[in-house]
Amino acid sequence: TTAKTFDGTADTVVVGTSTSVTTATSSLDGIDMIDFSDYDAVGVLVDGVLVTGVMATADDQIYIELTESTVNDGEYDIDLFEYVDAAADTDLGMIGVIDFGVEQTFVDANFIIA
Repeated sequence: TTAKTFDGTADTVVVGTSTSVTTATSSLDGIDMIDFSDYDAVGVLVDGVLVTGVMATADDQIYIELTESTVNDGEYDIDLFEYVDAAADTDLGMIGVIDFGVEQTFVDANFIIA
């Protein structure tokens, strides 16, 4: 089997198995995605602004918030919240930290929640 490598070309998706890799053109225009589908979240907020999904408005609904660091540009804490009411949502804990190196302008297509 001849090994093939991905050359980093935008709009290209690597497809295949451990013995065969091919590339295919993507219609995603090179957009990176973060998959939160395992969390059953109704929405994703970035610095308090809804970017995808809907705002949580009912008890027990889960949502995710990315908050950019004030000292490290492009670094975001990712937290999981449960809606209780507008004043007292429960922080269920940190999912993780992601660092892009520069501030990002997130759009709906950056997040998978379903």
